[in-house]
Amino acid sequence: MLSNRFRLLLFIMLASSVLALGLFGLGYAPATAQALTQLKLPATPETIQADIVISHTVTVEDPGGRTGYYLSMATIGGKPAMAFHNGTAGQVQFMLANDADGTSWGEPINIRAVTPFASGIVLREINGKPAVIYDDVGTDALTYIQATSADGSSWGTPVTVDQVSPFGTGYIDLEVVAGQPAVSYAYAPLANSNLQLRYARANDADGGSWGTPQILDNSQPIVGAFSQLEVVDGFPAIAYQNSTLGNLMFLRAQDATGSSWGTPQLLANAGTAGQQLTMAIIAGQPAIVYRDGASGDLRYTRATTASGSSWGAPVTLHPFTISGGAPPHLTTINGLPAVAFQTGGAVYFQRANDATGSSWPAPTTIYTGSTSSDGVYYLNLQMVNGRPAIAGQNSLHDAVAYLRADNAAGTSWGSLRLLLGGLVGNDNSLALVGGRPAISYADSLAGGLRYARAADATGTSWETPISVDPTLQTGEGSQLLVVNGQPAITYLGDNGNLRYVRATDAVGSSWPAPQSLIADGAYLPNLAIFTDRPTIVYYDYNASEIRRLRANDADGTTWGSPLTIASLNSNAIDSEDGNLLLFSLNGNPAIVYSDSPNNTIHLIRANDAAGNSWGAPAQVATGGEGDGLSYDFHEDRLALLFYYWDSANSEYQLTYVRATDATASNWTAPVTIHTQSSVNNRPFLTWINGAPAALYVDRQTDQWQLLRSTDASGTSWGTPQPVLPNYGDADILRLDEHAFAFSN
Repeated sequence: MLSNRFRLLLFIMLASSVLALGLFGLGYAPATAQALTQLKLPATPETIQADIVISHTVTVEDPGGRTGYYLSMATIGGKPAMAFHNGTAGQVQFMLANDADGTSWGEPINIRAVTPFASGIVLREINGKPAVIYDDVGTDALTYIQATSADGSSWGTPVTVDQVSPFGTGYIDLEVVAGQPAVSYAYAPLANSNLQLRYARANDADGGSWGTPQILDNSQPIVGAFSQLEVVDGFPAIAYQNSTLGNLMFLRAQDATGSSWGTPQLLANAGTAGQQLTMAIIAGQPAIVYRDGASGDLRYTRATTASGSSWGAPVTLHPFTISGGAPPHLTTINGLPAVAFQTGGAVYFQRANDATGSSWPAPTTIYTGSTSSDGVYYLNLQMVNGRPAIAGQNSLHDAVAYLRADNAAGTSWGSLRLLLGGLVGNDNSLALVGGRPAISYADSLAGGLRYARAADATGTSWETPISVDPTLQTGEGSQLLVVNGQPAITYLGDNGNLRYVRATDAVGSSWPAPQSLIADGAYLPNLAIFTDRPTIVYYDYNASEIRRLRANDADGTTWGSPLTIASLNSNAIDSEDGNLLLFSLNGNPAIVYSDSPNNTIHLIRANDAAGNSWGAPAQVATGGEGDGLSYDFHEDRLALLFYYWDSANSEYQLTYVRATDATASNWTAPVTIHTQSSVNNRPFLTWINGAPAALYVDRQTDQWQLLRSTDASGTSWGTPQPVLPNYGDADILRLDEHAFAFSN
């Protein structure tokens, strides 16, 4: 959710993962929206509906896209490495650390283009080189590729292990069996969701060709889920679930290559045993961690013999709720069995008290997400240079995540690092800083709040972004403003922690530690200057109040106590899609907000220039749905643009209304300028050549459109002109009377 912060006309938006800026205006030549672009508006209103021209875009920061899907981690040449699917690039990618600890990482390397995606990716070191196996969903092929270099900088030709149509393979695991790569997997041969357990082994040490796949178990309609392959006492063995009966199964070959197999063993039959299982060799004997569906617990069981012919009683580890894409991972950490798992919105590490895993302490929490959707999917646990480390996909940001323990036992962990991917540019805010456009924004990859300033007055090129607050999960609602000659930002940290920071110089090249103004509960912060002091208005969702903070000095070095402006009904301003705007109205601070439960828009104006006392809320209009409220001034008259939900016709009506006096006590009748079935972006209101104009996303075409009134009063409107595809979050800033910008 965004609020309309700036009266200048630079238009900025987020392309799911790339923060880019562009200038555009109106002219007569067509162009594409892929570079920072300056265009000039025509001099007369008669030509205002001319074609929109895009002349250049500039990428400010590109973190790599939505990535980290089906991530697998392995040690390659003594360094941690990962393979995963990059959804934005449409590639299976490989990434190798630059050091043994994983402190820094190289750039991702494309292994293979896939459409629409690759699933079940497994990375292993095979004959001294990295190799991956995965299900190519587009071709229904179980595909194996080995690198041609030891560091994975180049890759060979893919080999089809099994052609699986129409539903492909799943639950894939890759290991070296008798010196050659081998794979276990669940095969879906029919259009009835059936599964059968299969095994295949390569004909050579590199996996250049493969033998005919074997069907190991098709005794029930659905068998082979969660398959895990290990070499057990010299012979390959597989743990899996018979999903039809809800049984945990173990099956071991009768020879070293897996050419013949024994009879499946039943290890647990609680009705839903064997979900989300993981297998490893622990102190010379196979062991399995799995979820017992009947109890909802994560359990550990270990064979009492090296071959796995008999098994001990299971040990309960911890309650475990299944999280999508996040099964546990079992391995040996410094001589003791250990497991990493995610449940209840947190990631845990649990290491046994003894070498066989007969007893376990309580788990250590190593990561807690900011929301229920903030976790680590495709979780991998591995020993990295003497310490446990996890890797996976941060589900909130669609980014590659990595975290290594602070000690060998894994009792202390640092902060989760996002190495690649994620969203950058969310909650962006624009201002002119030292005569150049500048932007503050949230960056999920680098973590926290960032700031960037153009290298020229038009934003054709940009300086390197600066980390203002590196704390992960900060930067929401960022508001950039020049305060007493230096850029300043207000924004939110975790749990609504309201923060303020002001640069130490006029261009924002250095920033001090931020101030924490409100501990929690703040939402929708707005920053403005009134009587030479910075002022912040925000919604306190704990108290359901709109509140004001005013600095005690011109820099915002210290701040006064919160002042309640209005007490509202519970959840009056929606926690996801609320609107709260702050501006000066006829010399005094004023606020416009949307009352979500009542679907109304209200105006509150202060009784004095400093905002020390305020009037009562006055209803302006009905509407203000979602990200749908914007304002601007023309000839000292306030105007609003918002979405009104017409329940009778099940449509959103983009609506324009303007005050008829300087204090906004009276208003014109609302005018509907556009209708559509859904909204997901806030529109923008501005004036072009003396007439109101709207920038909005047309959901039917999923494009940003420019629509201008044909008269100064906004009573009639022309034909919308497409500007560029819809890429997400946006803000506007006027550079001059004839140009504005976008990001993609």
